[in-house]
Amino acid sequence: MKRAAIAALLSMACITACSTPRAIPVTPDPAKLAACPATDETFPVLPPLLPVTIPAGTQVTDASGAKRILAAPLDVVDFDMLLDRDEATAVFVVRERADKKLCRSAVQYVRDWSIEIAKKP
Repeated sequence: MKRAAIAALLSMACITACSTPRAIPVTPDPAKLAACPATDETFPVLPPLLPVTIPAGTQVTDASGAKRILAAPLDVVDFDMLLDRDEATAVFVVRERADKKLCRSAVQYVRDWSIEIAKKP
């Protein structure tokens, strides 16, 4: 009796496992992905570097905190200006270029993946 019950359970398990529908792969809509911008934006206009000349003989404090007197004139640029230029460059690279490259990469991935899936029986 036990063998009959085990055989019945195994045959039911086989029938239910074999009759489950095959998973259907779902991909993003290639038409929506193909809407990626084709061209890159132009690089933003950066604020010009306007150096300020500190004349010779001026007492300055260096990075270590020590005070010294300049022997020759020194051209310096405002640090906030450098940060503004760096920020504009970083925003351009991340927002404009990286987003477009990721979009194009996704489009190419879907195309390649679809071709490979179509090859399989």
